[in-house]
Amino acid sequence: MLSLLIVDDEVYIARKIQASVNWEDLGIFEVCLAHNIRQAKEIIESRQIDIVICDIEMPQGTGIDLLAWVRERELPIAFIYLTCHSEFEYAKKAIQLGSLDYLLKPVQPDELRSAVAGAAKKIDKEKPLHVEQFWQDLLQQRISSSPSSLYNSIDKRQLPYSENTRMLPVLIGIHQWEKKLSPLDENRLEYAIRKAAEEIVLADRSGIILHVKRGTLLLLLSECPIRGTDLTELSSKLQLFIHESAKYFYCKLSCYPGRFVSVPEILGLYEKLADSHWNNVSRWMRVLPFRERAECLLELPGPPMNVWSEMLKQGDKSRLQDDIARLLESWRSVEGLDVKRLQQFYQSFMQMCLFTMQRQGLQADGRFLSLLSPERARTATSSLEDLETWAKELVEEALGTVHEEDEQQLLIEKIKRYITLHIDQGLSRQYIADHIGLSPGYVAKLFKKAAGVSVSDYIVEEKMRIAKELLAKSDMTVSSVALAVGFSNFAYFSAIFKKKVRSTPVDYRRNTGLCRNSIER
Repeated sequence: MLSLLIVDDEVYIARKIQASVNWEDLGIFEVCLAHNIRQAKEIIESRQIDIVICDIEMPQGTGIDLLAWVRERELPIAFIYLTCHSEFEYAKKAIQLGSLDYLLKPVQPDELRSAVAGAAKKIDKEKPLHVEQFWQDLLQQRISSSPSSLYNSIDKRQLPYSENTRMLPVLIGIHQWEKKLSPLDENRLEYAIRKAAEEIVLADRSGIILHVKRGTLLLLLSECPIRGTDLTELSSKLQLFIHESAKYFYCKLSCYPGRFVSVPEILGLYEKLADSHWNNVSRWMRVLPFRERAECLLELPGPPMNVWSEMLKQGDKSRLQDDIARLLESWRSVEGLDVKRLQQFYQSFMQMCLFTMQRQGLQADGRFLSLLSPERARTATSSLEDLETWAKELVEEALGTVHEEDEQQLLIEKIKRYITLHIDQGLSRQYIADHIGLSPGYVAKLFKKAAGVSVSDYIVEEKMRIAKELLAKSDMTVSSVALAVGFSNFAYFSAIFKKKVRSTPVDYRRNTGLCRNSIER
């Protein structure tokens, strides 16, 4: 039902407008009259007015002033102007302030009827939006939830709630999508889930469903005097809704019915329901009526991190992963198990893996570190299933790093052996790479990372090591030693030797006590 206010300083015209249309045919069951802005404001403040038909030029203020006053108070009232003035500036100002129509006097009844019918249709379309905006403002705390402030906002917005209104909030929380979705597809499916909730749960009772944030919907059910507060039928419908959502929308979700409360109590109860969903790590796809959450007082079987560290060192992947699965499964039936306990496991297991790898002389690479990102930490601790998946992946990556390090070490040893065996030949990255079967660039990068020196520097160091050994332990001439380590130019060999050893080859041999008089060159 809608209400109408006619504002005109000429009493005769106001009454003529009142009598010119059958208002009930348009869904209007109350028509009020005012002859100046003061009277109009008093009526608007004391009644719920939906549509105003207003003259522009009046002795105590214009219709434009009245519309501006209404807009300042954010009242959802549609304005239709009747005036003798056709000046553009009036029409422009009316449009800027959101006037719905602008009609010139004398207006014909059919024209007026059409304008009011359009306003009524627009109001019917927008009223649900006004209601939803109110709840969004409350849940996002853009308006105060104190009773006096909240009821004042309700009156101001002309919403159908009072101090006697009682509503039951039901939080719908999405745990997981069963398939990988783009953000757009996820939004589409959340909209489909919302429509499904309307069809299944709100089919025969009054209420509204809101999209609060990603993965969270809130159903607000109005109290039904006939049904009372029995939740048995509601629980059955919610369970059907959960089943249908899993079947058609690829998601696992749970529903958390609260209790019937007054409008100012909705925000506090919603926050408690949201906390219940956040801490639901093991009981998915259920209807979970609200109750004050109990702390997890039972002693949980603790993870044997020392044992698991040893398994990781030994590379016993299957046994370690089986142990993880058994432990987390034993937690499933624990009353009060929450995100905090899962976060504690996450921290302990992560530190164990990093410590074990460090003791093995290994560094975590990019793939391993990606499993420790803040976003992955949040998803890993959202459920026992996600935590188990994360822990097993971390084991895979840790052991993969060990395996890679072992393979790389074998390659480094192979490169070093090749250099030693071919020390008397011309050596280059290309020859070594061809022998190993890898690209020269990769060989250089891998060797530098593992050995701490470049391939070329290592070759020189190896040549000097063998040269010193031959000078100290054999009676080969210095020239022969130079040839034995790949130097055809004796002077160049001597210069490199002196630079690296800080002694000439002859002095080095003399200082080792193995100088032979016959050995000069």
